Parts: sequence; C-alpha cells; structure tokens
Amino acid sequence: MNQVLLFDCDWTIRRPKSNSRYIKTPDDQEPIPGAMEAIEDYYDNGWDIIGITNQTGVASGQKSFDDCIAEQQYTLNLFSQINVIYLCTDYEGKECYCVTKKNYMNVIFEVSGINYLKPNAKMIIIALIDYEADLKHSCMVGNSPEDEQIAAAAGIDFMWADVWREQSQTW
Repeated sequence: MNQVLLFDCDWTIRRPKSNSRYIKTPDDQEPIPGAMEAIEDYYDNGWDIIGITNQTGVASGQKSFDDCIAEQQYTLNLFSQINVIYLCTDYEGKECYCVTKKNYMNVIFEVSGINYLKPNAKMIIIALIDYEADLKHSCMVGNSPEDEQIAAAAGIDFMWADVWREQSQTW
C-alpha cells in the first residue's frame, strides 16, 4: 500500500500572481512560500502527491473549461512532483476530471447520486483507489473547513496548510 498526500490547490500550494481572489489565467499563479519545499519533502520520503480541487469557476462562467484544464496543467509543471489533479467543475458535483501534465480524462464512476464536489469525499476515494493508498498513511492538506471535512469523510488524517508548510521545514 502507498502513502498518499492529497491537498487542495488554491491557497494551499498556489495563489494568483494578480492578487485577485481567483486565478484568472493559467499563468496567473505562483507557489505559496513553503509549498514547493513541503511537496518535495513528502515526495522525497516516498509519498504519491495528488491535488484535489473544486473549480466551480467553470460553472459560474468565471473561466472556461479549457482554461481550467490549462491552469491545472500549469500547476503540474510548476510542481513537478505532483502526480495528478482531480477536480470538480460543477455545482451539482456530477463532473470530475483527472488532469495530467499532457491530458485529462473524465472520471466515470457508475454510482447513482455520486457527488464529487468537496466536502464530499468522492474525489479523494477515487484517488486513494487509483493509487492503492494506505488510509493510515495518507493525509489531506487544506486551508478551509471543507478540506477538513473531506478528509474526515474519507477517513484520513488532515493537516492545515500553514502548519504543513511550516512543518516540512523541520524534517
């Protein structure tokens, strides 16, 4: 079984360069200080690194689907140790995608009533299955109560982003 580090993307590892509330274009992002080092520490210690993010800006019309995918791919290139990013783009939680550096795919999970939108745990559960994760050695990092709730719903540990970024500097 594998150790898996899952994290929320926005305001956990990345932030807009434009100082706006949301990333406006794929290249309008930069690492939050300490995030790159924290990811490197976990990666160097044998953890699989996976992003889990709601991207309802697509549903609200703040960004196009293509820009959203390009934004995640930019993040994957910025943080080379991240394996994939799972994201939900709609308010109903029916659309989930798995993004890699070069492409993306729709996650198809044949269960009625499934809801991928955080704080529901479906994105995490799919990631944990895909990466054959050991629940006892997996952790979710985030910056909001919904991130803490998704970890609890999935049955894995949770760490606040600021603590995680600071802690990695003491390994």
